[in-house]
Amino acid sequence: MQNNILSQLKDIQTPEPIGWWPIAWGWYVLAIVLIVLMIIAYIAIKNYIQVRKAKKAAIKALNEISNEPNPNQMVRKLNDLLKRVMLAYLPRSTTAKLSGEKWAELLNLLAKPAHKIDTELLTLAYKPKCNSQKADLYLLQSTVWLKETLPLNKKQKQLALNWVKEVL
Repeated sequence: MQNNILSQLKDIQTPEPIGWWPIAWGWYVLAIVLIVLMIIAYIAIKNYIQVRKAKKAAIKALNEISNEPNPNQMVRKLNDLLKRVMLAYLPRSTTAKLSGEKWAELLNLLAKPAHKIDTELLTLAYKPKCNSQKADLYLLQSTVWLKETLPLNKKQKQLALNWVKEVL
């Protein structure tokens, strides 16, 4: 009798393995969060590189200017370089009109106290003659200003825009 009962039993059937699809909703959320984070990182890195591009080009140009034998030409090229670099960070209407003492004020307004450029040196480009010692000092101060002040942050940009509105 016992044999009869056992013969009626069927083999044990294991359930089918659980598949990957459809995945739980948490995985979709994780995928979306990762994609958003990758996009934000890409934009941040792109902006970081773009903002520093003008500074990098200006420092490269400084090396070329330092080889200029004529002090008057060196001073004019330095002033032009500073103008071009400022045009990369501020609107044209802010910097293009400035010259002489107003130009010096704007540059020194943006710089930290230890990295300011002497106002007399900034006005050398507008004078007929310049000696090589002053030109070399202007080159040194311009180099320090570029390396330490740029790139401009939002606070510096807003400060410059407000200052120009008051002055002009």
